[in-house]
Amino acid sequence: MNWNELHFIAALGFLVLLTLGPVFAWPQTRKLTPLVLFSYILFLAIQWDFVAGPVMAFHDTAWNLEGWYTLIQQWVYAGEPLGWNPYLGAGQPFSIYNNVLITIPAVAFSWLFKVLGLPFSPTQNFKLIWIFAHLNICSGSLLFFRILFKENWICMMGFISLLFGGLFFVELGENIGVCVLSFLPYLLFFLIRFYQERTWAPFVLFFLFSGVAANYYIPTYLVYTLFFFVLSAIIVNHFKKNVSLVDETRALCKVIWSKPLAMVLALVLLLMTAAPMFLNYLEIKDYASPTRGFSVDGAKTTGSTHQPGVAVPLYRYRTLAHLDMKDTLDTHSGFYLGLIPCIAVVASLITGGHWLFITLCLILVVIALPDIFGFPFWQWFRQYTPLGETLRHTFMFGRLATFFLIPAAMMGLLTLRNGNAPMLRKVLAVALGATVWAALNWSGWPPSHQVNMVLAALALILLASSRMFPHKFWPTTCLILVLGFHALDMVGNAFRFSIPQDRFWGRFEYPRQYSLNKIQYPQRWQVKPENSIPAPQYLKSIYNKEAIWANKFPDSMMWLQKDLSQFLLHQKFLDPGFHYFNPNSYRNVQLKQAEGSIFYVLRAQEGKEVEDISLQALKQVAKMDRPVLKLEHVFNETDGSQSAANNESGTQSQPDSSSQNAPLWVSFSIQSGFQPDRLEMHTRPWAMPWKGDHVELWESEDQRSWTFLQKLDIQDATPHQGNHTWTFPLKKPISNSYFKLVIDRKHFNFFSGVQLVESESGIKQGGVKGLKNPILMPGSGLLVQRPSASSNRVTLDINFPQAGYILRMENYHKNWTATLDGEDVPITRVQPNFQTVRVPAGKHVLTFQFESVYPKLVLLHIVTGVLGGVVLLGWLAGVRLDRFRQWVPPLRQTTHTER
Repeated sequence: MNWNELHFIAALGFLVLLTLGPVFAWPQTRKLTPLVLFSYILFLAIQWDFVAGPVMAFHDTAWNLEGWYTLIQQWVYAGEPLGWNPYLGAGQPFSIYNNVLITIPAVAFSWLFKVLGLPFSPTQNFKLIWIFAHLNICSGSLLFFRILFKENWICMMGFISLLFGGLFFVELGENIGVCVLSFLPYLLFFLIRFYQERTWAPFVLFFLFSGVAANYYIPTYLVYTLFFFVLSAIIVNHFKKNVSLVDETRALCKVIWSKPLAMVLALVLLLMTAAPMFLNYLEIKDYASPTRGFSVDGAKTTGSTHQPGVAVPLYRYRTLAHLDMKDTLDTHSGFYLGLIPCIAVVASLITGGHWLFITLCLILVVIALPDIFGFPFWQWFRQYTPLGETLRHTFMFGRLATFFLIPAAMMGLLTLRNGNAPMLRKVLAVALGATVWAALNWSGWPPSHQVNMVLAALALILLASSRMFPHKFWPTTCLILVLGFHALDMVGNAFRFSIPQDRFWGRFEYPRQYSLNKIQYPQRWQVKPENSIPAPQYLKSIYNKEAIWANKFPDSMMWLQKDLSQFLLHQKFLDPGFHYFNPNSYRNVQLKQAEGSIFYVLRAQEGKEVEDISLQALKQVAKMDRPVLKLEHVFNETDGSQSAANNESGTQSQPDSSSQNAPLWVSFSIQSGFQPDRLEMHTRPWAMPWKGDHVELWESEDQRSWTFLQKLDIQDATPHQGNHTWTFPLKKPISNSYFKLVIDRKHFNFFSGVQLVESESGIKQGGVKGLKNPILMPGSGLLVQRPSASSNRVTLDINFPQAGYILRMENYHKNWTATLDGEDVPITRVQPNFQTVRVPAGKHVLTFQFESVYPKLVLLHIVTGVLGGVVLLGWLAGVRLDRFRQWVPPLRQTTHTER
């Protein structure tokens, strides 16, 4: 074992102890600390292949969260403020990514490990933070369970379901739940404590941690979940004769209004911790959102880049009773709870369990379903509720409903053991609960799981009838039997389940090619990035789902902002007749790989505005790398007219047009003088491995008489696995005006792009000869970009023989300022969204500087959140200031049963 491994284990132990803090601090759970610590150690031992081994996250957690953790680590290690990121989307401010950065753990732990001299790899850094997040959810949930139930055994049942159940596995594929559940149990704990005690501390802590939670993904999910919790409590208590909702509301309002200073403090803390989120909302209104896939302010990208939200059918929630994940949608639903809790949930409906969490689950499930009996409740909810348009997926509410099924099951277990219902009724309730879950997918279960379902039902029947036996130790024996069976069920499934690592689930090439090299401000941009671009992080958007949400070209490095997509990729300025074919089905064929310099020199033209000059220049810049293939047709072989036309000529017959698997034909026009001799096919990283067959090449002079060229042979291809590209040599250069691919329908979706390449043209990919064009300053002008280790500052040395403009191929932002020889000069915004600065003749130094309040707000957020955690531990441990001990005496003593 080397020093790095020892440091990793030490850091892991520190994080485990940190998550144990709330459990140990609160006297009500302190006795459970050794058992909780043992459970955490056992969990880490079971999942050691993930914790410190080769097993990795997959699907969206790998595409999104791991990449963002690495990005944050890179900037923290470089000592750079989180201002501007020049490597994504033609430059973006970090503030627009705020709610996908998971700010406190990502920044705070990266900074802590740096200060302690622990240079963990990006993968180690991600795994440490991820384990902390999961254990923190379990610790917070234990506090929440304990305030609901006084029996420790029932609290440990729920704790084990979360720790060893399916939550960990589904979150490793779809990390949405962790964004809400990291704080939801604590917030509910504060609400209940405030209702019980009527003191200031839980009230203030609730607002403080609400502000922290607002920075995690889409805070609207959390707000509505808390609202539904309160609504469910009101509905349930409305039917209780001994509870007056009016009196309770008046009493709570009296407590709140009696201490205005506490209200002010709570609101101030909310604003301090939620400040990055508010800035994020203001910024993102003019962007294609990285969390919602669309702009909320009507930008041009709104209509063409929105990726629809994932709606999961009800049958997908079969995973609650069987940890059987067959595809990625199973990570977008519930998670495995264990057989005992599943049966107990149904049984509680019959034995008279508390309806609070059942009601809450029903509300969340109704919201989570895309429609019920043809009624589009989800659509109505998004359309008519405040901030409903910010919601994206339905499955988030479904996952939260699964979480609340745990306390509902705990209520059911209590009624089975201690309830007043007749024993026969309890037995029938257990039998019905087992039958309901078995009916969902009994035939799909392995025999061992079928046997476990029967044993779980028998264990619960013994628990329900335990008080009928005369021996005083029999109830305890039955209880131990149920606890033991549940623990073995959960731990056994954790052992048996393997985290998907194949390409279908979004697996990367391993080891991950993340880098922690020093930041270097780029001097060139590419739509399709290559290793030649000095990007300091391995965040190609093909591996970064956020970018795919923002544009329709999965191979694009440009995370598109505002109108940029309408120019560089849509090419509407270059080819007015250009159009897409069914982009939602085929994800678009990539038609272009644009690249160039960050800065260009434009000569001033008398009588012309800079907007006109820059537009003319951009049209040439976007064509510098190679000619553009213009999409002409996409049609099926089953189209009779097209089939007849295309069979007029050719050296090889076409497939039978009546075949259900008739190929798709994709044809392009080729610019005169362009004679490509290579073909690049870009495949999808998440698709099944392509075998190199089922693709034919044809050419034509008039699009009527087609001549067969060749079939692609995988043996002749040169693979580039880093960007999933296959380069095929052509047997002869394409000399005609039209070119088409004939692709088997089953294999068409394997491809994300196609590109013809001319080897000797001088304008091949990566070439710089295209810089010599009329838009550059004539004569002996000079422009040199100085190397910069800052992502927020770039400096140019300029020597112009006459006045001109500097065109900067980065997104305009109001926080960019420019100084020419130390004097402020204005930055003019030109379409699509770039920057220009007018520069007089002569030698000058031009500096661009990005200044944002966002890094300061992040620091305020982190410091306030960490101090809030310290206050939380002190408050749980009983530390009080006498004069703030209590606002008012309790209005009445509430019993545990009433609560």
